[in-house]
Formats: sequence, structure tokens, C-alpha cells
Amino acid sequence: AQIPQVRAAVVDSLRNRAQNSKEGIVIEGRDTGSVVFPDAEVKVYLDASAEERAHRRQRQIGGDFARTLADIKARDQADFSRKLDPLRVADGAVVMDSTGWSVEKTVHEITKLVYKRRPRTKIRAE
Repeated sequence: AQIPQVRAAVVDSLRNRAQNSKEGIVIEGRDTGSVVFPDAEVKVYLDASAEERAHRRQRQIGGDFARTLADIKARDQADFSRKLDPLRVADGAVVMDSTGWSVEKTVHEITKLVYKRRPRTKIRAE
């Protein structure tokens, strides 16, 4: 959120939810590991080329590829240069480039990392 008061409320809500979870929690977001949960045990910075992300978005919602690519590049630029919590790789995060990966491959690689960092973890989907 670009409005600081809204942003603070969202961050507080996420932190409360995680604190009240007995099993742990998986949260995704552009600054989750750097701002919301800087002390998380497992942090992944999942990336892919702008072209890959445009192809994925096009498969989801259709539309013009060139326009979708331009929109993604514009959002990246805005995210990296914004004043409030600009996008960056969180300290301690593992960077994964998922360009060319299927959803299944991406889930597999992240799950491997979780088990490596937290061997007793039981993962279940909700």
C-alpha cells in the first residue's frame, strides 16, 4: 500500500496472524522478508525475467504481450524506486530465478529449501 497508515495496518495484521499460528505460516509479498518478517527462518526472493512474467500473465488473463511486458517493466521500475519500502532482496533471502520453471518445479525448489532449513517441517496446502 502506498498510504503509510494502510501499510502499517496490513503489516500489523500479518504479524499478528503469524504470531498466533502454532504451525508456522507462509506469507508472500514483495517486501515480506525485508520489512514484514525480517527475522523469518526461510526467505525466498523469487524472480523471473520480465519476458517470462509477461508470458505467464498473458496465459492467465490474455491481452497484448507487448503491453503486458511494458506494464511489468513499469511496475518493476516503480517498485525498485519507490520511497516507502522499495523492492530489494531481503537479508538472508535465497534468490531463485524461476525463468523457464513450471509451477511444480518452483514449488519443489522452495519446498526443498524449507526442508533443508527446517527439517521437521510438515507442509500442507490450504
